[in-house]
Amino acid sequence: KHAPINGDNGVYHRFGSVNYDVFKKFNERLKSVSWRFINTTAGGDTPMADGIQFALNALSNRNEVNRFVFVVTDGKPDNGHTEVINHQTRMAKRSQINIIGVGIGNEAKYVQTTFHDSVWSMKMSEFPRLLVAKLNELATR
Repeated sequence: KHAPINGDNGVYHRFGSVNYDVFKKFNERLKSVSWRFINTTAGGDTPMADGIQFALNALSNRNEVNRFVFVVTDGKPDNGHTEVINHQTRMAKRSQINIIGVGIGNEAKYVQTTFHDSVWSMKMSEFPRLLVAKLNELATR
């Protein structure tokens, strides 16, 4: 379903629709939308490049000094997405947007090699400490 295919104008990394779950809009308070995070479930596919592009598009019009995209995953990206993600990472760096891979569990350990900045653990309880440490590191660069 998501393998690279040759089309009339090149190679594509997918050919179906993608639905985006927007957990929090920029103008919403986290406390008022926390239920969205709690009620999230995995669906099996990982159209990661599409999600990253959605986030990059949203952040491209923001003028904050520090802009971050957290790619939270428990699995590997669908076939064909890794090359696209590598391109997105280079483009984000040029735009001064930080992409941070956040891997939860054994299947997501690849975030350590796919993303320049990442945190990974088998234990959910370690993430507050790991994420704060990563943000402190990025803020002092």
